[in-house]
Amino acid sequence: MTPLKQSFQVRASVIVVIDTNIWKQHLFLRSPLAAALQLYLSEKDYFLGLPKIVEDEIRKHLQTEILNLKKSIIVQHDRLLSIFMEMPEVVLPNDDEIKDIVSEFFADSGFYFKRMPMDLKIARGAIDRVVNRAAPSQDGKVQDSLIWESCLRWLESDNVTLVSNDKAFFTDKNINDSLYLETKPKKFDLTLVSRIEDILDSISDPIVCPRDDFLSAVYSQFGQSLDDLVSSAEAQITECTKLNLKYFASETHNLVYITGSALFDCVTANVDEPAGSAFIELECGWNIQSKEFSQFQLKKMEYYFQDNFGKQTKSVSVFSAGTAVIGHRNVNRKFRYALPEH
Repeated sequence: MTPLKQSFQVRASVIVVIDTNIWKQHLFLRSPLAAALQLYLSEKDYFLGLPKIVEDEIRKHLQTEILNLKKSIIVQHDRLLSIFMEMPEVVLPNDDEIKDIVSEFFADSGFYFKRMPMDLKIARGAIDRVVNRAAPSQDGKVQDSLIWESCLRWLESDNVTLVSNDKAFFTDKNINDSLYLETKPKKFDLTLVSRIEDILDSISDPIVCPRDDFLSAVYSQFGQSLDDLVSSAEAQITECTKLNLKYFASETHNLVYITGSALFDCVTANVDEPAGSAFIELECGWNIQSKEFSQFQLKKMEYYFQDNFGKQTKSVSVFSAGTAVIGHRNVNRKFRYALPEH
């Protein structure tokens, strides 16, 4: 990580600008790591900056990659067919479907964008850098300078974090000296990092679901089962004494996947009789924008107590539903990426 200041600072009003190579490296920001970034930016109401040059390059590279992947699959399927002689047909997106995906790609990304059109001032500034071989166009390429000119424009109104591993922006591991001097007169600050991980590693206030909201949702979903479990031993649940939650980015925008467990104290009518504890383990989704819970899945529910025969455990049976599909089926992408913890 190579910021202008000592570390990445979480500030009000931040635009994160990611260069084209990083977009491609992270599956056009569809990787699990990029999903974690999307959650973080969305939760903070931060923006992803989109210079016109980056937007145009992404559309071009995305279409090219899709067409190349499609061609490769067809070739490999034909090779297998020559061996097996008979195989199921491979269903691939047609040209219209590819065109739709590319045209709607940014709208479906889950990020909040701030676009920067390529006006005459930005274009002229970039061309001057190319002509003079000035950073970040020491190699004569204009793309980096168009990104840099866009960042300078944003610095008039917002803090900017630029994510790029292009050596044109760096001197050793720090920002290029001349580029640094250009940011000094600006009203807001620019931070330069070389990886998306540098942003996530520096988060000082991770995404956290409020304790009471989580317990309320759990009891709304499983409260009756918990009550039935402990009442069979003539006990009642009083309070949660231990809560353990882990958070994960998922394939769904703005949805945090939570794995959690909770331990509850219990009481009985007989104060001299140990009442034991109730335990529940589960998974669910939590939307960081709507604050709604969904996709509850019970993993374990138990009641621990002690009677004349020693320590006892009562459990609720947990069943997993299965599905059967006739013929071809659609496969949905799923992943879990652990988010930074306290």
